[in-house]
Amino acid sequence: MSKDPPSFIEDPKHWQQRAEEARAIADQISDIRARAAMRQIADNYELIAKRAKEQMIGMATKFKMRHHRRGEGQKQKNSI
Repeated sequence: MSKDPPSFIEDPKHWQQRAEEARAIADQISDIRARAAMRQIADNYELIAKRAKEQMIGMATKFKMRHHRRGEGQKQKNSI
């Protein structure tokens, strides 16, 4: 499905970018604990990106199935 997500919250690209930014910041932090915390934040953004992508795929699949069924119903009506 090529349609953009309705908001940045559901956009996997947004969260992937946030993860990359957090990793870049982590690389600049000298304190070991703070660096580890920032890397954990980056990992969490990656997880959010993965979930958003899975949700988009699920929504696209439902959309395709719904329209496929409608198309079959029209074919059956027209052949009667």
